[in-house]
Amino acid sequence: MVIAALASMSVRVGDVAGNWLRLRRYAWLSALRGAELVVFPEYCLTGFRAWWFGDAALYWELLGMVERLARSLRLYVALGLLEPPEVIAAPHCPAYNSAVLVSPEGSVVLKHRKWEEPILFCRGSEVGAVDTSLGRVALIICGDLFNKRVRESVRGLSVDYLIVPMDRSGTPGIDYDFMEEVDAMGEAVRECGVRRGALIVNTHSHDGSHGFALVLDSSGTVLSASVGEGLLMAKL
Repeated sequence: MVIAALASMSVRVGDVAGNWLRLRRYAWLSALRGAELVVFPEYCLTGFRAWWFGDAALYWELLGMVERLARSLRLYVALGLLEPPEVIAAPHCPAYNSAVLVSPEGSVVLKHRKWEEPILFCRGSEVGAVDTSLGRVALIICGDLFNKRVRESVRGLSVDYLIVPMDRSGTPGIDYDFMEEVDAMGEAVRECGVRRGALIVNTHSHDGSHGFALVLDSSGTVLSASVGEGLLMAKL
């Protein structure tokens, strides 16, 4: 069983310093509450506005900050980061939408590059997993969860836990549309064939207003959830 924290933090586009302060605070709170893993949303340090990649060049600097934080707190940290491509494949390929899992030793043990992206992003083409002290973990991003090939890839990896950083532009609430989407996420998690469950954390980074977090078991049933900014603690 893993004690996890899901930080649905407010994210402001281009406010790297402010976003970092919020992330660091949630990481400290997670450690104080006994978490072994804290999960943050998609591109949570830079935010993202359509077709704007202004802070992607900060990837290595920001990653170093996260690595030092994870090491100081002895905590697994998962989060999304905009990543400049190592090799520019085309003129209109300015960045990857990536996510990383950083170990308590302060090193990246797993990286995922998002498949389901607008055309101006570079797109990932692989799904990986890593064996950790928590169990076997896979990492995907947001819309990847609704990609059949991604789900089949996760199923083939036989993982215990699936981590899904997200960003959604809609305002979540207890209404039909939101619950319908939660049901769709549950079905997608079930199809991924995870042994223990999934950790999904979301933010409304476009204006820093709302977010949500979900913890689902292997059948896709919601075990715990939160709406709005905050830290959701869960055992899975």
